[in-house]
Amino acid sequence: VLASPGGQHFSHQHHGYAARGRYAEQLKRWERHLPADRVLVLFSSDLQRDPQATMARVHRFLGLPETHTATSRQWNKQTNADLPDRDRSRLRAEFAASDLELGDLLGRQLPWAELRQ
Repeated sequence: VLASPGGQHFSHQHHGYAARGRYAEQLKRWERHLPADRVLVLFSSDLQRDPQATMARVHRFLGLPETHTATSRQWNKQTNADLPDRDRSRLRAEFAASDLELGDLLGRQLPWAELRQ
């Protein structure tokens, strides 16, 4: 089915990596079930850049006392091969609308926005 021209499969379309990368779509699903003040969206880059402040934000959100973050170690850190320009351009185009919507929903610039340039 997928190999045929215009072929689509529901599971492939809705459960694949690309579908999971459309974060605005996923966030809007959550918002149908939870008030906005019950959802905290963080970026791993915030945690990497400033673990203390990011974890303090998590503690405040959960109503927990703020505690010192014991480590700055980055778990599961890995380097990836460079993405070919052709693939990078295709992915930028595919996610452009969703990323714009996500930035609007969150009221902030997405950390990967500077990578688009």
